[in-house]
Order: sequence, then structure tokens, then C-alpha cells
Amino acid sequence: MVLTQGVQVLSLAVLADGRLASGGGDGKIRLWPKEGTDEPVILTQSSPVFSLAVLADGRLASGGSGGKIRLWPKAGTGEPVVLTQGEQVLSLAELADGRLASGGNDGKIRLWPKAGTGEPVVLTHGSGQVLVSSLLVLADGRLVSGGSDGKIRLWPREGTGEPVVLTQGRPVRSLAELADGRLASGDDDGRIKLWLVDERKLVAALCLRAGSNLSRAEWARYFDPDTPWQPSCRDLPSNWRRPDG
Repeated sequence: MVLTQGVQVLSLAVLADGRLASGGGDGKIRLWPKEGTDEPVILTQSSPVFSLAVLADGRLASGGSGGKIRLWPKAGTGEPVVLTQGEQVLSLAELADGRLASGGNDGKIRLWPKAGTGEPVVLTHGSGQVLVSSLLVLADGRLVSGGSDGKIRLWPREGTGEPVVLTQGRPVRSLAELADGRLASGDDDGRIKLWLVDERKLVAALCLRAGSNLSRAEWARYFDPDTPWQPSCRDLPSNWRRPDG
């Protein structure tokens, strides 16, 4: 089956009722019937729709080049609540506590109050004109941001404090979490990297692979400089080796 939007499709999301929402380069959001027949309901954003996200309460959030975030009523009709970011809205994700996170073309991530009023908390992914092109909320509640600076940042659940930084090397275009908890990231060089982002699992994996506690130099190869060295094989002597050598 093929659905014909007629213009560039920039974003997709599945609504709570099973309908597919598509965001277009013409500033329109189309809500397609579940059966895939008949004409879609059309919502007008007025600027290219770079990002869509379905909120836990059933509302659809949309963002685009116009610097506005619109929270559309659950029924898909009526006027939306409008949040003004000012910069282009490139990515959207809902946090576990119900706040909406939005990524801009100014290197900033804004965490909007759940009530939809008041000023957002601002996190800095990167300086200058870094594009925060992808946002993801992990199963453990942490927010992950990917940017055009080739960095992936894992933010503390509370939304404050310094993030863990992973280096992709190329602009990060997309993020997803696998069932086993690994983080997948895609870049514009055609590569997908799989990351162990649960620190306990990473330390355990390194213990098994190395067969001993990591030296400080080895630790620096796998962890961000802000993550202090610790024994990777906590319950084993520092010179422990696997029986198989």
C-alpha cells in the first residue's frame, strides 16, 4: 500500500488511535485513516514540519522551521496550544515526567513545563549553530540528544547536571533504543553504531572481555573523561584472569 502525500515527508508518528501522522515540507500535517483509504485530516502548521511526537495524554506535538511547537487536541481538530521556541524545532520527545523536550538549531534543548505555561529549562548540547537533530528518552528515563557536532549526550534523569558524552564522529541523524538496552545511532556517513549505555553492563562487559581490572589508560578509551576510574571487576583481585587465559 502506498499513501501519496505529494510533498516531501519530513516526519512520521503513530497516534494513540492507530492513525499515522505525517509532517510535510508544505507545512501540513496529515492524519491518515487506519484503513489507508479516504483522504487524510489536514492540520496546518504553516512551516515545514520537521518533527512529530505523540504525548502520553494522546495529543500530537509538532515542530518545524517556524520556531513554534504546536500541541494539537487529542481529537485532531480544534486550535493547538502554541509554545514559542524562536529557533527551528528539529526534534521532539516526551520525558517520563510528562515534560516535552525540543531540540533546536542553536545547540539548545528546551524542557517545557508539563502545564504548557512558563519558561523552559534549557540544556546546552553544543555551542554555536549545532543542530540538535535527534532526541530520545531511554527506558530508564534519561534523555539522549544527538547533534551535528557528532556528539551524543545522555542527560541525567533529573534534567540537570552534566551529561555523559559519546563521540560518533559524524553528525548524528537518528537515535533508537534496542530491546537489550543498547543505544543505536545513525550518522550521515551511512554508519550505525550500537552503544552500551547502562554503565553497570558496560563495566561488566569490559571485565569479561579484558579478564582483569582496566588500567586508567584503558578506562579512558571507553569512558568519558568526567567518569572517574573504578575497578571494572569489583569482586575479583586486580590481577584476575579468566581460566581460559
